[in-house]
Amino acid sequence: MLIRPYAAADLDALILQPAQAHLQAQLLNRGYAQSLEASEAYTCIAQGQVIACVGLYRLHPQRALAWALIARDCGRRFVAIHKAALRYLRDCPITRIEAQVDGDFTAARRWMRLLGFTCETPQGMRAYAPDGRDCALYAWIRPDWPGPAATPLDAAVDVPRVASLTHPLAAPLAAPDTTSDTASLPPSLAALHATPHTAT
Repeated sequence: MLIRPYAAADLDALILQPAQAHLQAQLLNRGYAQSLEASEAYTCIAQGQVIACVGLYRLHPQRALAWALIARDCGRRFVAIHKAALRYLRDCPITRIEAQVDGDFTAARRWMRLLGFTCETPQGMRAYAPDGRDCALYAWIRPDWPGPAATPLDAAVDVPRVASLTHPLAAPLAAPDTTSDTASLPPSLAALHATPHTAT
């Protein structure tokens, strides 16, 4: 398998796996294809055929969002993609990588765990995708990161007091803010982050 830098034209002949088929029409949008070039992205090629396009979009120097578009006929060649992802993570300088996965995409969630990602939303993110589907947030933290262990931030919130606020802008204080994750992204790329990012 050959891995090279991603180019927008790589999406022209990519027929997506069933779990990502809802994105197929979007691949024909040249603006969408070009927007992915803003990320650190790669194309996987086997026997002259594009079998996957994957990448990371940096939100800041130590945090990134992962995305992947996988071909319908990737098949057993996905093992090579998995091994390449493991090699990338082994030497990755980024502290935190996130992946937002369709809640019903069992194979994708399994792949996240095999890569060392942890589900940070075990209850799911309700109505997160553009079409109302639930999603789950997975995160990979660099193993040698010297920062403190995770803490339950909700424990410090006085829920009754917050819930009693009547100002119309008070409601977001009682729930996680998911809008900041994609605020700086191109609209087409932001939409992708609410869709499955992995393969069967």
